[in-house]
Amino acid sequence: MKNYLTLILLFALELQAYGHVELIRPQGGEVFTVGEEVQVEWKVIIPHDFQNWDLLFSPDGGQSWEAIQTDISIDVLTYNWTVPDVATSQGRIQIVQDNSSMDYADISEDFTIQDILPPSQNALFIPGTLAGSSINLNLQSGQVGLYDGFLTNTIGYNQDMLGPTILLDKGQDVTLNV
Repeated sequence: MKNYLTLILLFALELQAYGHVELIRPQGGEVFTVGEEVQVEWKVIIPHDFQNWDLLFSPDGGQSWEAIQTDISIDVLTYNWTVPDVATSQGRIQIVQDNSSMDYADISEDFTIQDILPPSQNALFIPGTLAGSSINLNLQSGQVGLYDGFLTNTIGYNQDMLGPTILLDKGQDVTLNV
C-alpha cells in the first residue's frame, strides 16, 4: 500500500495542473491566416494568489513552446495576438497562471495557420485607396485576400497605381464598409 501511494504522488508531481484557468479561445479547429489578429481569451476558474499570466504558442502540437507574451497583469484576461508567419495544422495556444508555488495552465486543441496565398491567374485585381480605421468584408462565396500595396498597371487607368489590393475570384461578391 505504501508503494502504491508513493507512485501516485510521484505521478501527480510530474503533471502540470489543469482546471484553475480555462482558455476560452482559441479552442482548436479554427483556421487562421498569417498576419491575422486573433483575440485570445481566458478566465479564472479557481482563484489563487497568482502573480501574472504567460501566453505561449506551439507550432507543432505542443512539442515545443515559444512565448507570445510573459508577465501579463493578473487583471488582464484577453490578448490580441498577431498570427505568426508559420504555416501549420498543429498550432496551439497555452495560457499559464503563474503562482507563487505550483503553476496552472490550459492548452487549446490544434488549429491551422495558413499562408497568404499569392494571386492566381484567374484572379481579378481591384486596386484603390482605402481610408478609415476598419474594413469589413462580408463574403458571399469564395475567399478574399488583402495584400500590401504595389505598383500595378490597371485596366481603365493610364498610369501605375500604388495602393492596397483586394484579390477576388471571378463571380465573388464582397461588401466593403469603410
